[in-house]
Amino acid sequence: MGNTIVCIGMIIINFILYLAFGSFLTRFLKKEAFSVTLTLFVGFFFYYSLFSIVCVPMMIRLRPLSELSKFWGGLVIFIVLLSFLFHWKMWAGAAKGIGEFIKGHWIFFLCAVALSIVQVVVIVNAYHFTLDATFYVGTVSTSVYTDRMNIFNPYTGAWQDHFELRYFFATYPIHDAVVCQITGIHPLIETKTIMSSVVVLFTNIIYYKIASELWGEKKGSIWMMMFFAALIHFHYITIFTSANFLLTRTFEGKAIIGNVVLPALFYFFILFIRGKDSFIYWIMLFFICAGSNGLSTTANMLVPAALGIYLFPLTFIKKKWTFIPKCLACMAPGVVMMLLYVGYVKGYYVLYTYIR
Repeated sequence: MGNTIVCIGMIIINFILYLAFGSFLTRFLKKEAFSVTLTLFVGFFFYYSLFSIVCVPMMIRLRPLSELSKFWGGLVIFIVLLSFLFHWKMWAGAAKGIGEFIKGHWIFFLCAVALSIVQVVVIVNAYHFTLDATFYVGTVSTSVYTDRMNIFNPYTGAWQDHFELRYFFATYPIHDAVVCQITGIHPLIETKTIMSSVVVLFTNIIYYKIASELWGEKKGSIWMMMFFAALIHFHYITIFTSANFLLTRTFEGKAIIGNVVLPALFYFFILFIRGKDSFIYWIMLFFICAGSNGLSTTANMLVPAALGIYLFPLTFIKKKWTFIPKCLACMAPGVVMMLLYVGYVKGYYVLYTYIR
């Protein structure tokens, strides 16, 4: 029971952080009502984008995890307080709006909550053991207990003389290690329960956003889309599908790429088709693309490719040529990360774990 309360509390804290970070972006949507779901969603990627910016230089300089934990913890507290100072009125209005929404659509709300709870309970209690599972959870554990970042092999504990670039820029596990070091939560609980639950909830949030754009105020249709999306996930567990990663490997960054990032790109594609292409939406899309690179190296190629598939044809259909530089800017983080990885694989450079 104690662990359950801790997990629920940490999930709530995570969503408060994402709300605080995301509000700095969605506050510029002057012509639209404040959207808590969009703010949470964008805030998640904005949060991890900033974390990567802070984390990577510290890893290169071979700083201990504890130094990163202190700096990031202080920075997050500052940003949350600053966000509260600027946005508390906006949040209060949103809280009132949520209350009215629940009152007016209580059946839909209860069904959506029930669907999310069922998914969370099933997924966090699923047993899955692979080498990848060992690696990602082991990376968090090893980082916490050695106070170093990506220097020791999570399988054996042996020291590595250089960073493996396949995982170096994917700082998602290091963030879990920071959380574990600050809170004292066991790495297995943080990865397998807390963050897995967060990913499941965000998966439902993005499907809700897509369904809302497609069906408007038809809550029954929105619910049916969310329900059948969940049903498909539970009946499509074959190797390397997004459903497999969501249901059995939720703690990996690839699960977020397949089940949150790619649907998010489709969501923004719908927005752009409908003329919601103001500059702030492009800023949000940029941080989604940039933040995804800190979740998994898979995003380096997949996200730019998906962006090109969606947005380049749309540019010619709508004849909005300004889409091209904006799209290229959103693709840039992934392309840069991909080139850095190719350079490492080809032997052009190595990042050593000791001072030479």
